[in-house]
Order: sequence, then C-alpha cells, then structure tokens
Amino acid sequence: MIRREPLGRPVATAADQPIAVLTMGTVSAKRVFDLGVGGICLVLLSPVLLAIAAMVRLTTPGPALFRQVRLGRGRRPFVVYKFRTMYDGSPSDIHQEYVRKLLTDDQPPDEPRRAPAIVQRHSG
Repeated sequence: MIRREPLGRPVATAADQPIAVLTMGTVSAKRVFDLGVGGICLVLLSPVLLAIAAMVRLTTPGPALFRQVRLGRGRRPFVVYKFRTMYDGSPSDIHQEYVRKLLTDDQPPDEPRRAPAIVQRHSG
C-alpha cells in the first residue's frame, strides 16, 4: 500500500515490505555483533569525543552533554546523550520557532545554536 504524505510524495509503509523471520540464534548473533562493533568504535573514537567535550566545556558554560528521553521500540522510553549545541537552559520556544520556519518557509532559517563550529558542522 503506497500512501501520500501532505506534499504529495509517495511514502513506503511497513505493509510494502516482506516480513523477515529471525531465529533466536540470529537475534543473539546480531546483538553480539552490534555490541562488539559499538564497543570497538567507542574505544577508537574516545579521544575525539573527549576533545569535542572539552571544546564545548571551554567555550560555553554548562555541561558538554545534553540528555534527552526518547521513545523506542514498543514506545519504551530510553535516554539519549548528545553533545550540546545550544546554550544550557535555552528556552524551548527558540527551537519550536526554528522548526516551524524550517517546515513552512522556502529557505532554511538561521541556526539558533551557539557552540563550537566543529560541533555544529558535524551535529545531526
């Protein structure tokens, strides 16, 4: 079933995809692989992550990491830690106005973030 989003572009739904059947062994192997690769990446990238954290802390007051609760599979909440790209304690209305302009205007709005340029360039 292909539905259309508000702008008229087609959107694939889960009903369009075949359902994959995973065995308990496959799920376990995938989990071990994910944790292993994630752990290796964390160890290899830790010097870069520490340098970014230091730059954020030295250039702006407040913590280097931003903590946010999101909903995961089965609407179960989990915590995400991200490098802070706005001032600590910034009001949420700045972000809400930015998103409103991003969704309605033809040109992207000015960035409301204030953090080291390297963090802004590489943040998602």
